Amino acid sequence: MNNQPPKKVFGSYVAGVLQCVFGGAFALGFGITAVIMAFGPRDQAAAAGFIVLCLLFAALLWRGATNLKLSSHCQRIQGLMAGKNREKLETIAQLTRQDYTQLVRELRILSKRGFFPGGYVDLYRRDFVVRTGGPLPPYTPGPTALREVKRKSVLPVYGIGLVWVFYAMMFPLYRWIHFAVAAVISLAVYIILRRVLPERTVIVEEERKAAPPPKPESINTGNSELDEVLTTAMEYMAQLTALDTAITNEQIDGPIQELVHICKQIFDYIKKTPSKVKQIRQFMNYYLPTTIKLLQNYDELSREPVKGANIKGAMQKIEDTMQSILTAFQKELDNLYQDKAMDISVDIEVMQNMMEQEGLSGDILKKRDETLHARKDA
Repeated sequence: MNNQPPKKVFGSYVAGVLQCVFGGAFALGFGITAVIMAFGPRDQAAAAGFIVLCLLFAALLWRGATNLKLSSHCQRIQGLMAGKNREKLETIAQLTRQDYTQLVRELRILSKRGFFPGGYVDLYRRDFVVRTGGPLPPYTPGPTALREVKRKSVLPVYGIGLVWVFYAMMFPLYRWIHFAVAAVISLAVYIILRRVLPERTVIVEEERKAAPPPKPESINTGNSELDEVLTTAMEYMAQLTALDTAITNEQIDGPIQELVHICKQIFDYIKKTPSKVKQIRQFMNYYLPTTIKLLQNYDELSREPVKGANIKGAMQKIEDTMQSILTAFQKELDNLYQDKAMDISVDIEVMQNMMEQEGLSGDILKKRDETLHARKDA
């Protein structure tokens, strides 16, 4: 394991304690002194200097608290990842009780400081990796994805407020000249902070959007009714294929694949036999679009992070109905071959009658052979 030994974590912890002690003590002392001098008869400029010192030691206190937090979380993460080269971000976030933005920033700081040499955050797989090499574990993308978004810092706005507060503490704000000076200083502070402070990186969790189905090509067979049906069929097939990709539940993914296969057979048969177009009107206008709507609702419900009784019940009803829908689709395909099956039966019956009349039937030939054998034996 490439994680740093506990000594380094302990050293960071001790440094954080010292920073908190000295930073807190001096920030409190200088802050109290600045308040006394600001409201007392003493020099206002000296009060401003003490306020600056108070802010500097408050920053030291903040840094110490951050180091203590990092050290504590580092120990937990190292214990969690003992003997492993990667761990799920969800698991680490639950362990450290942080959101993804705080967690990713913290993991990158720990890796940069050498606590996890070479460690990096794999947002696609939602993992924190501390050692590379070897085959990647199997991964199935979930309904949501993590993405980095840049946002501007709000500290420049807070800086404007602090300028007015400190200026009001040191100078009277009942003359227009003081308002003008405070406005100029606050504008300068805003511009400086906006240029100095970098954009803040935020990790957002958003719904993983399936790729939009391709736009079907125009169909022109010379039969307007057939063209309309085949164009609509291509749109439905694209939606079914997209749903088959989006829905990963094994209980319903298999039936969807069978539905796609059956629908393809139906539309291939209609393309070869345009006279059957009217026979699938009910299938095209109700059964198929309603099935697609049910599957779209199932996909939407499956993406909900928290599934209550109503969501689970609705999903279970759709899963239970899929077998009936599959049977109906198979029956629809079988009905298209009803006339052909009847024609085949008629052809076979006519042929058998002609064979009997011509003496070519299997039963007649068998009887004739038996008669010849009997005559020879006699």
